[in-house]
Amino acid sequence: MYDSIKMEFLRNVKVHGFPGNVYEAALLAQALQELKITFAGLTDFILKQQQADGSFGDILSTYLVLPILAGRNLAQMNHYCGQRSTPGTNKFSI
Repeated sequence: MYDSIKMEFLRNVKVHGFPGNVYEAALLAQALQELKITFAGLTDFILKQQQADGSFGDILSTYLVLPILAGRNLAQMNHYCGQRSTPGTNKFSI
């Protein structure tokens, strides 16, 4: 079943081409990265959306694009960058 869903997803990408905005492109790139598939020109499309200040227009689009530039997806970024908390070490005082 997974393979048929994967093939249908890839067929839709080939038929419809690049998405229309950086949000969709970043999410598509993350999904393809998870499947270990490259889509020629997708990263270039994303990079062309970059603003002079280094962002991709707003915080959400930048948040979605950064894992792609690191060659990862959001789930993988947590493995490398996520804070780990140890029970009993988070002490808050008000």
